[in-house]
Amino acid sequence: MMRVMTKIDKERLIDIARDLSQKYRLYNVEETTELLKSAIRLNIGVSYKKSGRRKVIELMEEELMEFFEAQVLPNTILLDFNDKDVVELMLFSIEFAFSMFEGKTRATKSQKGFRERTRDMETIVVNSFVGSIGEVAVKKFLKERFNKEIELDRSISRDINRYRSDILNSKEPVSIKTSPNLSAIYSECPLGYSVGVFVKVSVQRAVLMSLFAHVCGFRNLLNFSREILGSSTLVDRLSERIYAKECGSMNSTIKCYICGYMETERLKHVEKGERLPYFGEVREPRYILPLRELKSSTEDWKLFCNKYL
Repeated sequence: MMRVMTKIDKERLIDIARDLSQKYRLYNVEETTELLKSAIRLNIGVSYKKSGRRKVIELMEEELMEFFEAQVLPNTILLDFNDKDVVELMLFSIEFAFSMFEGKTRATKSQKGFRERTRDMETIVVNSFVGSIGEVAVKKFLKERFNKEIELDRSISRDINRYRSDILNSKEPVSIKTSPNLSAIYSECPLGYSVGVFVKVSVQRAVLMSLFAHVCGFRNLLNFSREILGSSTLVDRLSERIYAKECGSMNSTIKCYICGYMETERLKHVEKGERLPYFGEVREPRYILPLRELKSSTEDWKLFCNKYL
């Protein structure tokens, strides 16, 4: 049986992404390309035709630009490293890492698998921060757009309550999932929750580590080294790397795309072991929905606020 191949004009895709990046100056070319890839994988902005033995994807520029302008831009929230909730999350992530090492918190299945692969504290802190930054974005989104205040869960315990809402003052259990994969096409929600919110984020690891370097006293270490070593090219170079060149500045922003939400009442969950395109194997039973099926319009979010807050 002949294998059908699908080919994308990658250069054309990058050209479209470059035009959008230059026009709006929000996401860079690489980020925009990844966001457009998710649309293409969801059959948005594409048409298919055969070219010999291959199935070729033809990019529909106007539809891709409409997706970016109508879906991504209005639902993007920028967070500053000086925001109160961002600083609080940073401290929570550090405390969470210490608690894991000290056995004060138990891990979920996914966390346990991660912990068995690595016990590098820096990695745990960064992953904890990135995995929860979407909650902060949703809080800012609901406050700015709908004047609704939500309270986030920042407790740490050995007892994992699988149905504890990420929004403490919600009427029903709400799960907020964050993914750094801008080309992802599925939203996930654990069983037992009434609502699942999905957020894509773009935060440079180097910039994030610059923040941790500041708050963890790295500057004190450099100053101490200067006192001991005197003039040192190594210390000067490392100081420049951490606080200027490589890691950016404290004014860097975190870009968060609020993709939308699902209501799980009438959804059928996906069983463990099933495989999905662009997702792989499902590691535990959960609700999984393509992003194009999420509720994301202004009216949808008004209903969310009225029903769950």
